[in-house]
Amino acid sequence: MELVAVESYNHPIDAYLAKGRLEVEGVPVFLANEHHVWMNWSYAQALGGMQLKVSPQHFTDAQKILKMHNQGEYEHLLNEIFPEIDTKNCPNCNANSYVSKFPLHRIFFTLVSLAISVVLLSKRTLHTCQQCNQKWKD
Repeated sequence: MELVAVESYNHPIDAYLAKGRLEVEGVPVFLANEHHVWMNWSYAQALGGMQLKVSPQHFTDAQKILKMHNQGEYEHLLNEIFPEIDTKNCPNCNANSYVSKFPLHRIFFTLVSLAISVVLLSKRTLHTCQQCNQKWKD
């Protein structure tokens, strides 16, 4: 039977999460090129990354499920199972899609402190909302 690629991934974790979601929803799925990513990342990219493949009769269902998965529509299930997980939201627009980075000066001071054998860990992280560009620290 011929399998059809539904989506491809550059990062193994993303591929395994999507594969798990499809399996939970009852869609049989095969993950192609998964071992190439672990053995030779550049070769895997030339092959098109890790590809989720399904049978043609499951293709439209898989597309719908992955679209919902990528939009975060299953996140409420995760919060029901693990209510202690604290999700961060933008204080301006309440969006939960953001990019976090450590300020460069904190990285510099951490490297300097490692050089003199005194570790000064930074607990504050700078978050940037991907929807409204609001920045905040915690």
